[in-house]
Amino acid sequence: MRRHSLVVGLVLAVATTVVGAAAPSRAAATDPIAALTVAGSPFYPNGDGVREKVTVAIRLTQRARLTVDVVDFDGNLVRTRLKDADRAAGTHTVGWQGRNAAGKRVADGPYRFRVRAVAGKLEQTAEAWLAKARKVIYAARPGAIVVAIDPGHGDVYSEGGRTAPDGSHEKEYNLDIGLRLRAMLEGAGVSTIITRTSQQGVNTPEWDRNGDGEVGYADELAARNDTANLGRADVFISHHNNLADNTRVGGPSTYYRQDRVFYAESYRLAKLVQSNMLARLDLYRTDTWKPSRSHGVLSHQRYYVLAPYNPPNLVRPTLMPGVLSEGLFLTRPYELYLLKQPRVRQSMAVAYYDAVRAFIAGRSYGARYAVRSDPGAAGPVAAGATLAYQVRLVNTGMNAASGWRLVASYVPAVTLYDGSGLRGEPRGEVAVPSLGRGARSERSVTFTAPPAGDWLVKFDLLLPNGRYLSDLGIPPLQLPLTVEAPAP
Repeated sequence: MRRHSLVVGLVLAVATTVVGAAAPSRAAATDPIAALTVAGSPFYPNGDGVREKVTVAIRLTQRARLTVDVVDFDGNLVRTRLKDADRAAGTHTVGWQGRNAAGKRVADGPYRFRVRAVAGKLEQTAEAWLAKARKVIYAARPGAIVVAIDPGHGDVYSEGGRTAPDGSHEKEYNLDIGLRLRAMLEGAGVSTIITRTSQQGVNTPEWDRNGDGEVGYADELAARNDTANLGRADVFISHHNNLADNTRVGGPSTYYRQDRVFYAESYRLAKLVQSNMLARLDLYRTDTWKPSRSHGVLSHQRYYVLAPYNPPNLVRPTLMPGVLSEGLFLTRPYELYLLKQPRVRQSMAVAYYDAVRAFIAGRSYGARYAVRSDPGAAGPVAAGATLAYQVRLVNTGMNAASGWRLVASYVPAVTLYDGSGLRGEPRGEVAVPSLGRGARSERSVTFTAPPAGDWLVKFDLLLPNGRYLSDLGIPPLQLPLTVEAPAP
């Protein structure tokens, strides 16, 4: 019997594989499963008659025996929804209401439909992520939201002292929580970027990212910033767990920076991460332990991944609201006991999900850019030539976009992209029509090419109040442009 496996997925251009809840999978023509499509995710069976069921539509190319299981993040069977059922070619729908085999509701988090089809001697297995969560992230267009996830450590520079008394490592817990968060977001249809998916540093192969003549820890941290910035993420979450000399010290804390132009947005995100983490960890309180509230939201630490532009050490800071979260202490025995349990790490991932959802729901302005026509992509252009850029915009804020203008400017080219925050020399602009939540528009900006040289063309959105979206933590679109002197 030939066995074949398929996982639903689409690819986000910058960083990682993204499994979309509503995105159909594709298979070879001879495979019995042609596509899986999940609908209703995320869902929360709370008895109100709304979003109480998630379904998977299975399109078969031929008659087959179908088995449909729901499994958790770790692959454990939660419930079997269909068992060796004979089904003809066509589309068949199977639902799940968030209960296990005993009829009890399962915890919030990422789950998978695992579908097995047997047609004669051919056997194929396909999977699709789904999310059980209390609320949807940006219902108008969840796929337009991008979350950058940075599981702390995992590199050769920062591992000294990051070991628990039992020999386990912080990096392992961080990665597990990050992968759970990614799966949950993707199951909810949200796009993700993750800095690492294994116990290996992000700056691989190693190179001097900040141009200081050395390859070291700063370059490892810069690689994490680059991953988020190149994907123009909406939020950046660097999540960690903690250690201390005092074994009685414990509880979560969340850091942000006050010296960023969009510090107010980072502060709002930090408060949401901290409050949601406390709420989820409170599920595990005992007579002798509860999550400590003594740390809270802090800004005194100068963490690289949150810091502003500061050459030569930091030339590409994160360009979006971000936090660094410390969850539990590996040096407090009961908190280490909690961290070792998958259900607790899942609760921590859900806390980050809940914080992201609340942050996006409270954000007035947001936008996603996609270049549709780039005159500089084919090679050098002549100085003074007329350039026409076509840019697609998506309004990802909660407010309607009204009175916006798309502005093109240029700055001297630097490695990868400009992180200095320079506005640049304006070259052209165009009005943007009114856009509701999640609405899209394509706009053309035409201008004259700058003098000969290597440039970055920046596209930013100007609000009627004179502020740019980049000032609110919406990374601008940046495109390289090489200009040559015109032929004599």
